[in-house]
Amino acid sequence: MTNKLTTLSKKVFRSLGELFSSPEISALCQAHPITAGISAYFGGAYQQEQFDNMVTFMHLLHSRLKSVEEDKVDKKFLNSKDGKRIIGKIFRSISRDNRIEKIRAMSNLTVNLYTKSKLAVDEREVYVDILDNLNILQLSILQNAILKIKARTSNQHRGFGWEKMQKEYEAKGVTAALLLQSIRSLENNGLVNKNTAQLQEQDQTHFVTVFGEQFYTFISDTKTQNKQAL
Repeated sequence: MTNKLTTLSKKVFRSLGELFSSPEISALCQAHPITAGISAYFGGAYQQEQFDNMVTFMHLLHSRLKSVEEDKVDKKFLNSKDGKRIIGKIFRSISRDNRIEKIRAMSNLTVNLYTKSKLAVDEREVYVDILDNLNILQLSILQNAILKIKARTSNQHRGFGWEKMQKEYEAKGVTAALLLQSIRSLENNGLVNKNTAQLQEQDQTHFVTVFGEQFYTFISDTKTQNKQAL
């Protein structure tokens, strides 16, 4: 028996494409349609998709910044450790969810977070975390509720009714269970509250919070604040 240790060389892959084209991984991936599909995606379209996401984000950001004067930019926060860390969170979020509605909302939020305001660092970061956690359906429900509030000419309460909303979303294939689960996610993030009164109006089963309205303002622009865009 030899006392010599065998040193195994660790292969370093420079890209996902190189990883999935290696003989070992390629053989594993061809064993089943699911792994083959994963290999085809990550070995080909994935990296280009990530570049395209960033290009879309930067174009949307550039378009929004045309109306922002340079002296309004919070350069101190932008160049701070916290500011750079939050930028990192924004870009990681875009890489996880590349739907155009989410990228547009994140570009609007980025502009609002990096212009001068009284927002504390923690609050700015919370906005990014919340937007990162919400999906397009949840954002659409929040927008739908806020637009209904803005459309009221009398008795301008901040309530909305999930059963009435369900009739609208049913045509989109959204079940009542999914709608309620999505509303609960909005509740968990402090954007809406459930009406706990024993007697409720049909359009007041839930209420949009002040924080929810402010959050919506921060992720919207003038084109989306007053019309359904999600």
